[in-house]
Amino acid sequence: MRIARLTIPLAAVALLFAACASQKEPAEQAVSKVDAALTELRADAEKYAADDLKDVDAQVNTLKKKIADQDYSAALMAAPAVSSAVSQLKSKVEQAKRSEEHT
Repeated sequence: MRIARLTIPLAAVALLFAACASQKEPAEQAVSKVDAALTELRADAEKYAADDLKDVDAQVNTLKKKIADQDYSAALMAAPAVSSAVSQLKSKVEQAKRSEEHT
C-alpha cells in the first residue's frame, strides 16, 4: 500500500517532466526563427520603423525570457503573435522603402 502511494505521485512527476521536455525543443526553435527574422530585418527597421522595432524587440525579449525561465508552453503560445508582429514590421519597412524610392 505504501508503495502504491509513492508510485502515483512519482509517475505524475515523471509525466510532467516529459511533457515539459517535449516542449523545450519546439519552443526554442520557434524563438530562434523569430529572432533570426528580426535580425535580418533590423538594419532597415532601425531606419524606417524605429519605434515599431522597439516594440517588437520587447516582445522577442519576453519570448527569450520565457525560454530562460523554462516556461516552454508559454513561449510556444506567444511565439505566433510575436512572429506576426515581426511580419507586420517587415511589411511596414518594405512599404517605407518603396515610398522612399518613389520620392
